[in-house]
Amino acid sequence: MLQTPPKQARKQDVAQACGVNLTTVTLALNNHPRVAERTRRRIQAEAHRLGYLPNHAARQLVRQRYRCPSMERVGLVLFGPHQPLRGPYLAIMAGVEQEVTDKGGTLLFMRETSERPRARFVELSGSGAVDGLTLVGDIDDKALLQVKQVGQPFVVIGDYHGTTPVHQATADFFAMGRLAVQHLVEQGHRRIGFLGATMRFVYQRDIRDGVKRGLAEAGLPVVDELFQTREGFEDYALAVPVRNLLAVRTKPTAVVFGEPGRLPDLLTLLKQHGVKTPDDISLVTCESSDARLVADGVTHVDVSLMEVGAAGAALLREVAAEPGGPVRRVLTAPRLVEGGSVRKPIER
Repeated sequence: MLQTPPKQARKQDVAQACGVNLTTVTLALNNHPRVAERTRRRIQAEAHRLGYLPNHAARQLVRQRYRCPSMERVGLVLFGPHQPLRGPYLAIMAGVEQEVTDKGGTLLFMRETSERPRARFVELSGSGAVDGLTLVGDIDDKALLQVKQVGQPFVVIGDYHGTTPVHQATADFFAMGRLAVQHLVEQGHRRIGFLGATMRFVYQRDIRDGVKRGLAEAGLPVVDELFQTREGFEDYALAVPVRNLLAVRTKPTAVVFGEPGRLPDLLTLLKQHGVKTPDDISLVTCESSDARLVADGVTHVDVSLMEVGAAGAALLREVAAEPGGPVRRVLTAPRLVEGGSVRKPIER
């Protein structure tokens, strides 16, 4: 004998259960700011309890009628070469996903590479499959032109290589370098060096410039020979910068390392040169521990890329709610994690 399927909950049922009118339920389920946050949460919770299932086509009409800034379906687009997703991107994605799902939404992942045309990205986004976009990876002016064709709100998360101002959420890498220097100065260091790789990415240059600002604020000179990088090179080899820094006549008593995720390589090179930390040189590295493991006992300036991703998703909702508003840049602040790789300098 066939059983009659249970009756599906309607918006009228949600309104009756919450003691509000139908319009309030409609606006609350579409996250309209006209409804107080506490009321929105109560209505949404009751709708979930009753098993109310929204009709997406109808919701599109409601959003247009009441101008509801909805981020029910958010796209995360990764621009760059086709390779396995690694730590930084996974951490950012986790933060975006958490923020989106906490607000009752769904995250759709799309990848755009130079090996394949971007028509699919424009087609998916332009068809209304998503309400807004978060962009990560190699975002330049060319990528931005493709995104703007869609006509949806978007936010860049992480590095941005374009020339047009955009809404962006990223880590405060400048503050990372500055905080590292402040800690070393507090420990008594006055001859502080910097090690980096290619300097081709914005975050690399920001960390380096933050180190320089920290030195200037402490009244210390920026000594060129103590800043060793691979600027102008494509490879990420650290052997040359390390060798050059250790060849300086008056060696630094401390070093800031500005390459997140490359700490094992640096420690190996220092060991090969017979350099111990902190016995010979104190070390502070800039890291994101939720993207990569950090060696135990190493003092580092840490920033959460998950928090960066969550901030980007939150910023996207604000951009959707205020179209045409001023361009915003949200920075996630770093924190110092002390370890055994720093000690007071030895008088020589």
